[in-house]
Amino acid sequence: MARALFDRPGDYERRVIVIAYTYVDAAEAAAQFAVIEDAYRVMPIAALLANPLTLGDPQGQPAANIETGTGPELGDDQRAFRTARPDGGGANVWSDIYRFERIVVVVQVIERDEGAAATLRGQVARRIADEAAN
Repeated sequence: MARALFDRPGDYERRVIVIAYTYVDAAEAAAQFAVIEDAYRVMPIAALLANPLTLGDPQGQPAANIETGTGPELGDDQRAFRTARPDGGGANVWSDIYRFERIVVVVQVIERDEGAAATLRGQVARRIADEAAN
């Protein structure tokens, strides 16, 4: 597993997290993709971030994820989720999950603006597709 966090200093509402998992073969990756996809459907995003983040309500209840179906389409499998409610600062978390043969990649974008999030998600997806092709 490899994990990377990309952000701008002082810009809490805009971050990108990339997690890549490599499996023995495509069948194992497909099985794990299903497990990861199911976990992200219901998993509190706060548990996945490097810094504590309360999404949802002030009591710290995590926001449920909703399947958006609008993620960049690439790889053998893909799913896209967005938090059901923004955090107190107005930011949502978009989670895109891709499988390329024996590799599963999770990309999370934290952003206030949906259009900016879509642009950034597309840029990251194209970069991942380029790397996966090599």
